[in-house]
Amino acid sequence: MRLLEEIAAGKDVVVAIAERRRALDELLDGVDTVHALGALIRSEVALDPESYSESETPGSSYVVEMTAAALLARSARAPNGARVLDGAFTTQVREVTGDACFLESLRRALGAGSPVSGVSAARGRAAAQDLMLRAPGWVWQEHETLRGLFGEERFEARLRAEVGLGVDEAIACADGWVVEAGGWAADRLANALADDRAFGPGHPVYDWADSHVGGPWRDQPIEQQAQFLPMVWAWSTEGEALVLTPERLASASGVSVEHARCYLEALSLKLGEATDIDWFQATDMVRWKPFIDLGGGEYMPTVPGNDLWALRSLFESVVKGKSYAKHRGSWLEQRAAGLLAGVLRPTQDVRNAYIVDATGSRIGEVDAILQLDDTVICVEAKSATMRPSARRGGDALRGFLAENFTKAVEQSARARAAVLDGRLVDEAGRPIALAGHVREVHTVAVTLDDLSAVAPVVWQLEGTELLAAGSAPPWVLTLHELEQVCATTEWPAQLILFLRRRARLNELARHLASDELDWWMHFLNRGLYFEDEDAAARVRFASLTGPLDAWMLYERGLRETPAPKSRMPLDDRSRAALTRLDARRPDGWMLASVALMSGAGTAMADIWDAIEEAVPRAQSRQKVQRLRFEFQDHPWPIVLVAMVVPDQGRYELGAHLDDALAQRVAESPDVDVVVLGFLHDTTVRSIRVARAQTTD
Repeated sequence: MRLLEEIAAGKDVVVAIAERRRALDELLDGVDTVHALGALIRSEVALDPESYSESETPGSSYVVEMTAAALLARSARAPNGARVLDGAFTTQVREVTGDACFLESLRRALGAGSPVSGVSAARGRAAAQDLMLRAPGWVWQEHETLRGLFGEERFEARLRAEVGLGVDEAIACADGWVVEAGGWAADRLANALADDRAFGPGHPVYDWADSHVGGPWRDQPIEQQAQFLPMVWAWSTEGEALVLTPERLASASGVSVEHARCYLEALSLKLGEATDIDWFQATDMVRWKPFIDLGGGEYMPTVPGNDLWALRSLFESVVKGKSYAKHRGSWLEQRAAGLLAGVLRPTQDVRNAYIVDATGSRIGEVDAILQLDDTVICVEAKSATMRPSARRGGDALRGFLAENFTKAVEQSARARAAVLDGRLVDEAGRPIALAGHVREVHTVAVTLDDLSAVAPVVWQLEGTELLAAGSAPPWVLTLHELEQVCATTEWPAQLILFLRRRARLNELARHLASDELDWWMHFLNRGLYFEDEDAAARVRFASLTGPLDAWMLYERGLRETPAPKSRMPLDDRSRAALTRLDARRPDGWMLASVALMSGAGTAMADIWDAIEEAVPRAQSRQKVQRLRFEFQDHPWPIVLVAMVVPDQGRYELGAHLDDALAQRVAESPDVDVVVLGFLHDTTVRSIRVARAQTTD
């Protein structure tokens, strides 16, 4: 609000940003480049997986990047002046860069056009995310992606020839020094405290404090000085502990010195390289080349870990061309379809199907078709790389979305129609026959580049040139997001129910989140039922992925504190029934499974309690007990009938179920009907299903 009021009062945004840049230069005046970055890395970069939380961990990487961009205007490292780089220094730098970052985000958003336009809103979000967000996934996911994209010998040979090292050496370099960095800083402090030289004039720490540290510390006993001054010195000069040389990087990473030298050279900028360059253009440069070449074979990191995420761009600049683009698309197709197939275990798994028109001519392609019961998922892979200007929310984003998102929407519509109409053929032109009647079709578009500026709120684009009114967009998410969704999916039906509810969010058109994992976590924790909310209210959700992050870090052995795997808060009896249905997969198992997950709140626990009460009643009365429940789910409501038959009537269980099904279908022909049969306990013995004749 403070900054918005400043602009509303007539201050030009560009002028306001320039004022912050001058304020930062004043803060950095006389401060050693290495020491400044070291202090900011300590205050802004989360290096401890034990305490990391996306929504609660303080600090922002952009503070370090923007400061590094300002320091790159220097022609030399510069000696440290008489200043302690304490919390006051880092707080001032954070405030100045935070103001500038917000103002630049505002400038880009205003430059995108009217904020009420869906396209402009997407460009504004892209601008903010480009400035503030990092690491669109976990490091091990990026390792696999790098190896999948560039690990083939034809690409490795070019990387070795032009960069000087291959994928595995680069990954080793990226991981090795970051793991060691915290220890280097701790060792520097420990060595300062353990220095057995007499503390006083002539001791390097004492002499440093004499010229840098104000206050009445000289009045303290020399023993106390020897305890706290080394800590002040170590914190103020912590950057020295992080300076890399090829030899040091090689030792930490287990690669050759030559490989380490090539790595640092390929990902570094020289002092003086950002003179007379726009501050944020220089910040972009720092992100993609996150080391500063200090000269003399020494390199200062900016944001630890950024070098891993810079590798894909570096490698693509070397191997770019038609051959690589084809490989990239094929690899993404196989990876995305393989992940979904592994979780869904489909009855049919068709790859590279072709869509034909009424004359038999090919008019499109579907990368993968996965069928489960009467439900089909069509997978489209979008592997195009986004240009930097598009990431920054520039007009290039509109072009990227038109070429990828809009095309994915059109392809999804064609794929859905082709599946329902039976217009699919294989490479040889032979018809592809799907099993039984297909009623439900979902489309999933998996990307390599992050589209979180658009994907969680695609409804904002409806009615624009990017998304025609009435369109049914696919579920759009990154490969890394898909991996995390698949890792936390218990049953195939769970993903189908999510896709139903996720599509409903686009229809409700009033809910906002930062990325698709927020919607997935909301679904696991509380469902995605918003039917009863105020239709005019816009609702924004903050980050919901903290529990997912904690579990992932614990599973990978990076966190010692156990963290549970997120799962739906279902009654144990529902969970057991879902597991049994998934294992046996009788006819109608998908619809029955969806019904067992559709109750909100304590509804399913109440249903199971009622069934448990009906079991002894059926035995004592020797009479069939019927219980009827309704779920107003979208797009199809469900009637669930639980029928408890006394043991003596076990052989008539099927007939009883058939009668109940016929009766309910006659009463409600446009409603899905699921009939579950029980004997002497709450184990589902048999099911009957009637699907409404609605198709989507």
